Amino acid sequence: MSALDSRLAYAQLEVYMARVRDADKNSDNAAALRTVHTFLKTLRERWRLRADTEVLKVDPVTQGPRTFAGWLSARPDLDRQRSIKRCNRILGGLKEWYPRWLRQPGVVCYERAAARISSERVKKGRAYGPYFLSKIVKTISLPTLTASRGNHYVVVEVGKEPRFMTVQEVARSFMVPEGGPLWAMLAGPTMAPIEAVSALGRGVHVGVARAIVSMLMKEGALRRGLSYGSAYSGVDTFAAAVDAETGGDFTYAFASEIEEEARRGLLGAWGCRGLAEASCHSDAEKAPATTEGYVDFWVATPECNEHSAANRGKTEAKQASSIDSVSSSLEYVRLRRPRVVVVENVVKASIVPAVTGLLSRLAGYRLRTAPLGPSEAADAPTARQRQFWVLVAIDIEVD
Repeated sequence: MSALDSRLAYAQLEVYMARVRDADKNSDNAAALRTVHTFLKTLRERWRLRADTEVLKVDPVTQGPRTFAGWLSARPDLDRQRSIKRCNRILGGLKEWYPRWLRQPGVVCYERAAARISSERVKKGRAYGPYFLSKIVKTISLPTLTASRGNHYVVVEVGKEPRFMTVQEVARSFMVPEGGPLWAMLAGPTMAPIEAVSALGRGVHVGVARAIVSMLMKEGALRRGLSYGSAYSGVDTFAAAVDAETGGDFTYAFASEIEEEARRGLLGAWGCRGLAEASCHSDAEKAPATTEGYVDFWVATPECNEHSAANRGKTEAKQASSIDSVSSSLEYVRLRRPRVVVVENVVKASIVPAVTGLLSRLAGYRLRTAPLGPSEAADAPTARQRQFWVLVAIDIEVD
């Protein structure tokens, strides 16, 4: 449960405990039993409203290269790229511990690397050496990309100047289909390179999303020609999976995204599939986003910052508030009953049980959930494990 739900549950339990104690003091066993039965009846009624939760299993549908180097551009200078020239902190740090032992391209998420080096110095008085640096400079699999500008991928190669990975290279690592609407938007002038990479850092890995969409289409829960809506959309990398698996045969009915830059990218990518400015809302938790018309497929990827391990300012109160926000956005599902619902978030104890509880109380759906990452769902050398919840209306025949 969320922190707020836990406090409410304990408060209710204490009320019933006090009633039982009062009855016990008065030697009124009948009153004590009535109190206990009332409490248990409420619990059982609420439990019956929850759907059973099954394990989500998908088959990989895409395959990445053996190492992330397969995603690098032959001519990165021709791509859209964030300049590293003014990033003195990054350049100075890399110069101090430049990994000359490298024999192949490496990638560093600088602020994370600097934090580990600082911690190692405090604990052991030293940090450098090939063994330690091999844990920081990745040469096979990419670390998880975040929206933080200080943790964008920096490519390091012996004999070459450090550089940020280009927008196109990062898009490939997310398995955004080249030539598709999202790729065209990212490769064009709609968003600045730094904003485009940050938007990808907030998104769902397209390879994982394609595995989920492919499973749903094989089961018959989704078909070409489907209508689609989203909440907390970002630039909507999940829609790129829908686009790829349906061959572009779907209608993007509505979305919601609070950040203006991302909303511009969202419209730039998916206007060709029907998304209009009037149906691209800023708040996923209120009308008109929660009262939009019916769609076959609704996807929500709520902000995960309050549950992220990197967020040192997170509190139970903020986490409870974020879960309440998810519940508010689900008002759309309660009202319109889409055929298929997918929700995604980080794999953290502060949110996974709470969201599972919320979704299990949506009557009339089969609920499956599991943590999935690109390595298992897309055979791709990058870390990005996330929890996915898939709900399919029980009146839909699934193979």
